[in-house]
Amino acid sequence: MYINCKYLKFSALLIVATVSISNAIAQTKRLSMDEVFQLADEQSLSLAASRSEIVEAEEGVSSAKSNRTPDIDFNLQLSYLGDVRIMDRDFSNGFNTSTPHFGNTFSVAVTQVLFAGGAIKKSIELSELKTTIAKLRYEGNRQAVRLLVAGYYLDLCQLRNQILILQKNKEQTQKLVDDIEANYEAGTALKSDITRYEMQLQDLDLRLTQAHNAFDITNSNLVAALDLPHSTVIEPDTNIVNLQESVANESEWLQKVDVSPAVRISESIVDINTKSEEIAKAAYRPTIVLRAEDNLNGPITFEIPTIDKNVNYWYVGVGVSYNLGAIYKQKHAVSKLRTATATARTQYEALQNDMRAKVHAAYVKYQEALSIRRTREKSLQLAHENYDVIQYRYLNGMALVTDMLDASNQQLSAELMLINSQMSIVYSHCLLLAAVGLL
Repeated sequence: MYINCKYLKFSALLIVATVSISNAIAQTKRLSMDEVFQLADEQSLSLAASRSEIVEAEEGVSSAKSNRTPDIDFNLQLSYLGDVRIMDRDFSNGFNTSTPHFGNTFSVAVTQVLFAGGAIKKSIELSELKTTIAKLRYEGNRQAVRLLVAGYYLDLCQLRNQILILQKNKEQTQKLVDDIEANYEAGTALKSDITRYEMQLQDLDLRLTQAHNAFDITNSNLVAALDLPHSTVIEPDTNIVNLQESVANESEWLQKVDVSPAVRISESIVDINTKSEEIAKAAYRPTIVLRAEDNLNGPITFEIPTIDKNVNYWYVGVGVSYNLGAIYKQKHAVSKLRTATATARTQYEALQNDMRAKVHAAYVKYQEALSIRRTREKSLQLAHENYDVIQYRYLNGMALVTDMLDASNQQLSAELMLINSQMSIVYSHCLLLAAVGLL
């Protein structure tokens, strides 16, 4: 048999291309919650913007510190000088006298501020506080992004477990249908019993489809938040429900409020207003500078006839300046900033109270989630026991098919509610951590 080599090459390339496209379409990535957090820190676009703000604020500190260094003025000027014309005061009897035509001016001046009423020092401290705020805002945004992706991730875990439970119940229901069909063939079951369980299988198929669709939507949201390729399918670690629970009591959580980014930002704003007030008060004080200058000029034009020589002179001195207008102009600016400082301090105290209330609510919800989980575990245990009893009775003709359906639905509901309660515990813990900036 003759086989065209070109056809074989084309077929091989087609197979390779198909496999490559399939891999590009869906790339499964198994990630733990810590790995999701790390990806969010590295790839979130909103956090990238916050990091740029930190760099900008740090440049502001460097700029403020540069005011401590001396100012150096350099001036070089070359010129062409025209002839001098001399005349009477009534502009008559004029005549020209020749002068050197090449003129030069060279000067170097160094000025160093010795005292500016503390304005330079306070300006540096103000810039450093702005850098601190930029870093705290980054940390606050980081907590928000982590809480967002944690919500998506836990939803994926819940949906993945829900899919597994539904599939398990579908297999269990199918096995029961097979048993009922066998009993029907033996004449000990009704056709309606089979129909009812087949309807339940259809309902389970629908719920599985809905769970898969919800998983796809949530996965897409998480992938977008992590800035991963759109085709990525994240496989969550469903054992996250076994994470160690918090053992800290409420008072320990409340003590962490003062280290949260939001509270520290508010505290830094109080400091910024205080520094701004001190900078405004610096206008009441004189400015003292040290200045040194050297000049080289030529020709000497203040003599007639002009002397074609260079003249060099230098000096070193201390200058004192004081703006008398600041006495009556600056008081309004100082008063305004003093009021802003008092307002910022009040807002800081109000935020502390709000944050404590927020942490208290999160702690209560966390304890509630623990209590719900214990209840769900007991409910699931009872649902399993009830199902086993009803199944035994049904297979021995001592229970109706409706009893079996009720027991099966109760068992499925108990399993799903337990999964939900386990995820609620983890998310409630995340809320607590985010509230104090420790997520």
